Amino acid sequence: MTQPEAIIGIGLPASGKSTLLKPLAQQLNAEYVCPDEIRRELGDVNDQSRNDKVWEEAYHRIGQALSSGRSVVVDVTNCNAAYRRQLVAHCRQWTDQVKGAWFRTQLKVCLQRNQARERHVPEKAIRRMEMELQTDPPSLGDGFSKLVTA
Repeated sequence: MTQPEAIIGIGLPASGKSTLLKPLAQQLNAEYVCPDEIRRELGDVNDQSRNDKVWEEAYHRIGQALSSGRSVVVDVTNCNAAYRRQLVAHCRQWTDQVKGAWFRTQLKVCLQRNQARERHVPEKAIRRMEMELQTDPPSLGDGFSKLVTA
C-alpha cells in the first residue's frame, strides 16, 4: 500500500494557493484542509480570536485523513517558519511524503489581488508575512520531502 501524501501550501494571501490547491485536492481525492474554511464553519472567517480552536481542528482533520491512508492538501499561508516546521512534523507522524508548494507570487501582485477580493487581508499583515518568507524561506530543512515553486 502506498503512503498517503501531504501537500502543504506556502505563500502570501492572494498568491493563488486556493485557486490551485482546492482543485488539486479534488483531483487527488485528498482531504482539503483550509483554516479559513474552518474559521467560517465556526461562525466568522474574519474572527482571528479563535485561532487556537481553528488550528486544533485543522490538525485533527489532517491527522484523521493521513492516519486513515488518505492524502491531504493543506491550504495555508505558512509564512512563519516555526509554524511551518510544526505542521510538517505533524504530518510526518503518518507519512514521509510531505511536499511543500511555495507560491512565489510577487508582493505587488498579491496586494493588487487582495484589494480586488471580497475579503481583504490587511496590507500590514501581508507585508509582515512577506518579510517572514524573506527572512526564513521554505526549504527542505523544514522537513519537506520535496519542495516545488508554483
